[in-house]
Amino acid sequence: MDVSFAAVRNDDRKLVRTLKFEGNREISNGMLKTVTRTQTNREIFGIPGATLWRSLNAISSRLGEPPRYLDREMVGRDIERLKAFYHANGFFYTEVDTSITEFSPGRVRVTFHITEGPPSFIR
Repeated sequence: MDVSFAAVRNDDRKLVRTLKFEGNREISNGMLKTVTRTQTNREIFGIPGATLWRSLNAISSRLGEPPRYLDREMVGRDIERLKAFYHANGFFYTEVDTSITEFSPGRVRVTFHITEGPPSFIR
């Protein structure tokens, strides 16, 4: 895991609670999540807020997984990763933008807005 926690100041720490992709039709959300380094903590049975692994880490740093904090530089690099991924899959005119919304104190939603453009085909 190459998440940089040093780039985030203590007073600016905001948990990434939701990661969304909008506008993607040809490539699934699951595939796009493997491309981005910005991630949320794993949830139990997909229940929002049920992050047992993060809770275990609060007890002991050797258990569970550390909290996934927002790193704006990482989000910027994720935009470039997504563009490169689409380009490698034949979508040469893809545009990617992002929005970060704080929906409760210390918790944010990161949304990647994707305009895929037409796919390219080789004849």
